Amino acid sequence: MGFWFTFVVPGGAGLTLCLVIANLIASKREDHRAISKTALIPGIFGISEPVVFGLPLILNPTFAIPFTLGSVVSTAIALLAVEIGFITPNVVDVPFGVPLGISAFLGFGINGVIVQLIILVVGVLFYLPFVLLSNRQYAKEQLERNE
Repeated sequence: MGFWFTFVVPGGAGLTLCLVIANLIASKREDHRAISKTALIPGIFGISEPVVFGLPLILNPTFAIPFTLGSVVSTAIALLAVEIGFITPNVVDVPFGVPLGISAFLGFGINGVIVQLIILVVGVLFYLPFVLLSNRQYAKEQLERNE
């Protein structure tokens, strides 16, 4: 379970912390930015419900692809790190709720922190095109309302 919480779903199911960061970087939607500001701290502790139910992500076609495939990408990165010997099986099975960085360090050492940071950066890059798509969809909706 420590591997799962540290590398497969860091920041919450579907890499929602990456979505929060991508929203804070690139979203022009005030509602998404407000929810992301609220969800940032819980996301650091692996709690994804503020984003999942706040945006909402359930049945949201815009974010369906990264939400469902984000964990696949993070798992592939972590398993590659294990395969090449960069990280070894965890020494301590860190429980759910330990903040990012600390959980990786306690379970896998400094190499675990590096892998977790790589996963977060790749996850943010994975979500950015969909955040930009959401911006375009919102702008189009606003334009149609004003006509």
